[in-house]
Amino acid sequence: MGRPRTFDVDQVLDAAVVTFWERGYTGTSLADLLDATGLSRSSLYAAFGDKEGLFLAVLDRYLERVVDFVLGPLEAEGADLDTLMRTFTGLGSSAKDAPMAFGCLIAHSGSERARLDEAVHKRVVAHQERMEAAYANVLRGAQRAGQLGPEASVDELAAMLTVFTRGLVTQIRAGADPVSLAASTRAIVALLRQDRT
Repeated sequence: MGRPRTFDVDQVLDAAVVTFWERGYTGTSLADLLDATGLSRSSLYAAFGDKEGLFLAVLDRYLERVVDFVLGPLEAEGADLDTLMRTFTGLGSSAKDAPMAFGCLIAHSGSERARLDEAVHKRVVAHQERMEAAYANVLRGAQRAGQLGPEASVDELAAMLTVFTRGLVTQIRAGADPVSLAASTRAIVALLRQDRT
């Protein structure tokens, strides 16, 4: 029987999230992870197997902690364009807390690693499909509320919003001005509201 862990797994994963977010998967060395998490090499290997195993655990933690929190309101019954605006406003304001910004780890380190690793690729694809489904739910709610025309293509607009979100989180990562981000989000929602025909 192995010895019990003497560290807080959630604290370790949160520290590793920031490290992978800042440096990317390839740019993060084992020494970086040991320094950030405070683990010994043997503890890291015993708990996660290797750097890849830790990264998969980090992705799962990030999806649970950050993405669930952000997408939850968009997936709820009754979500509409007002819900979407609140979500986008929250993303823009998260620029000051970039490692927790929606999808940044997925868009950056996750997509980087997804080209090489099937387990990561599946998580990235599932994340994108979930995001599009959440936006589709919002758009159907907007149609029911009369905020969006009944002839509007929910699937096409959901795909467009997913692309917009990718651009938004890239701007957050680059340190864009929150005022500019807010203006962009208001513009995209305003364009949707105009499509009522």
